[in-house]
Amino acid sequence: MSEDGKNILKMVQELRKLCEQISLMLRTVDEQMGIEGWEAASNTAKSYTDSLLAPKKWIPYEIFRLFKNKEYPHLLAYVSVLLDDDIEGEYAEEITEPLVTAGYFDYGQGKHVDDNWEYGYVRWYGYMENHIDDGRIYQEEYKDEIHITQEQWKQFDKYWHKTEYTDLTINAFSKILGKDIQIPEGIEAEKNPDDDYANQKVADVFYETVKAMKPKYPFRSYKCFGYPLVSVTNATDVESKIVKPLLALVS
Repeated sequence: MSEDGKNILKMVQELRKLCEQISLMLRTVDEQMGIEGWEAASNTAKSYTDSLLAPKKWIPYEIFRLFKNKEYPHLLAYVSVLLDDDIEGEYAEEITEPLVTAGYFDYGQGKHVDDNWEYGYVRWYGYMENHIDDGRIYQEEYKDEIHITQEQWKQFDKYWHKTEYTDLTINAFSKILGKDIQIPEGIEAEKNPDDDYANQKVADVFYETVKAMKPKYPFRSYKCFGYPLVSVTNATDVESKIVKPLLALVS
């Protein structure tokens, strides 16, 4: 066997060992979070595929858990291991080494998280500019004016895509969005049999106008922190660096 072949085999075996270590860490997180009433709300790997056309995705970019708690229905907590840059993500993001990160998203009192989340949330810490990976807290609140709720937007979007644009009317959408929704003057989406192209353009503008009225994100604030993965080596580290600080953010 050549030395190159031996090195490749060793690299693959080390990668498997790393996955085992991450699995053990997240199982420890599951156990400790479960004691406090937090239940896992997700699988543990993303950006994975067996497609021959997407070899970069054969190894996941991140491995994670999302958590929910009946006592805090408005909070979505997470612990994630960022193994690599999110090269296909929406935001420019670069990490210099694998990280273990944690945090939560607050949807606001009286709200329920339900299934209103995306896998990309588990990378939120990696999007922090010049983040320092020593457990310090990063946070942000979104106070932008909300013209329609996330649920109203979902209902509107579903109705829109089920209806021919020539049959769309502002009156129909007023019933969905509520009487308090202010549609800019001049924006109409009414049947115009004499000019289908113009009518479609107006309808498209109307759709984008309403889309801009929905919240930027379903959550209203978030907090997160991170450490180098190599610094979390045992159950004690998991408790002291991840679980306890995460629970402290919630309380």
